[in-house]
Amino acid sequence: MIVFFIGLAMPIVTIPFFTSVQESTDPKLIGRVMSLVYLAMNGFDPIAYGVIPWLIEGGLSIQHVLLAFAVIAMLMGVVVLLKGKSYQRV
Repeated sequence: MIVFFIGLAMPIVTIPFFTSVQESTDPKLIGRVMSLVYLAMNGFDPIAYGVIPWLIEGGLSIQHVLLAFAVIAMLMGVVVLLKGKSYQRV
């Protein structure tokens, strides 16, 4: 059931995000901006494919691995939110 809701949430998040990025970006820069967005979304996939099985093989449970990476992602989001105030529209 959780996997179903994760799969359902992905397009609910990505479609409005891509739409807002494309609406607010200068047409001359859209290719560069979308490349950066794609890199941010998929750039760490090869690392994850290597690191996560290595951690699980080392004896960690998948729940602990996912929780640790979720906490790291949340902390990174907070740092970006706090440090990126000059880039936000008010």
